[in-house]
Amino acid sequence: MFNNKAFYRKLDALLGSIVVERSPHHDLARAVDQIVHAFREDLGTVSGRLYVLNDGHYYLRHSTAPLGEDLKGFSIPTSYQPIQAILSERIVAIHEDFAGYDPGLEARIGVRNFAAFALDGGRYLVSFGLDSQAEEEALLFALGAIQHSLSLRLKQAAMAAEINEAEAIQLSL
Repeated sequence: MFNNKAFYRKLDALLGSIVVERSPHHDLARAVDQIVHAFREDLGTVSGRLYVLNDGHYYLRHSTAPLGEDLKGFSIPTSYQPIQAILSERIVAIHEDFAGYDPGLEARIGVRNFAAFALDGGRYLVSFGLDSQAEEEALLFALGAIQHSLSLRLKQAAMAAEINEAEAIQLSL
């Protein structure tokens, strides 16, 4: 049974601990690890992955599960239907019966069911492998809160970088 109070306390503590500063790739990768670990029992997260958009493909940059040599440079085209759903619907849970689901592609990264969201206007894609017992409504709510918090932190980091740059220019004058 899902315990709302305990879940919200854990979610609040996790969101407060996530920092995105100078290296979004590294900080987001660390956040993915923390989310998988923190919500393994509550939400059924068994793995996590961070993808970065480049030239119409999402390249796998981090995974909580060990990756074999065959996944070096692994990418998913933005035309893949589940990716299109994530980009248009914000947060999506994907199962084997989802339209356009490619079992061969998903098997390469070791998932059958997952939930994902986009960050920074689609620049990043964060995906979580799920066990078969995942409670979808709670999962989507939690991922919505996490996605919102990470988006804010990315914007804060970008603004801080701009302020630092402006300060440096001003000091040089």
